[in-house]
Amino acid sequence: MQRRLIRVRVRWIFPYALAIALGLAVYPASSHPGETGTPILPDSSSSSVSTTTVQQRACAGLKLESIDGRVSTLGDYLSRGPVYVNFWAIWCEPCKQELRALKKFVEEHGEESFTIIAANIDNPKSLAKVKAYVRSQSYAFPVILDPNQQFFQFFNGQRLPFGILLDGSGKVVTTRTSYLPGDEKEIGREILELVEP
Repeated sequence: MQRRLIRVRVRWIFPYALAIALGLAVYPASSHPGETGTPILPDSSSSSVSTTTVQQRACAGLKLESIDGRVSTLGDYLSRGPVYVNFWAIWCEPCKQELRALKKFVEEHGEESFTIIAANIDNPKSLAKVKAYVRSQSYAFPVILDPNQQFFQFFNGQRLPFGILLDGSGKVVTTRTSYLPGDEKEIGREILELVEP
């Protein structure tokens, strides 16, 4: 019985010891950038780049295709100021209610430097219905297509309605996973707080 106990302990200790040894080999205890063995991230102007900065760069580089076929990046919109992305689908009634409320908000505050993007996540089979619906609504903001839900998944979208507010640098400020009438007032307040005077 004692032999079995020793084998079990050895089995558990060995993987931990190996992980620690490998960790020390890859990231030696040195606080001086550029010293032998210290990892330096490529394309960085300083010796360290935060995870947030890397995510913001990736976020800004996301390619978006509008409903009329034009391709841009999220960074193109972020350069104008904060961006609120409303993910929606043709079958999602609360999503469409939110889009109508956001349309009114844009009509009232269109001169401010922010962007609202309506990101449709319907599959390609529904494209004709989506286009007809968007034409009938005459939105004053960009409508993009995300049929493979890559944009939606980048922000860890799980269900609709889903909205995300980004500041001008691409940092996530707020996420929303529901919509009730009246929520647009809080969304609008949050957007306007980020707009530079």
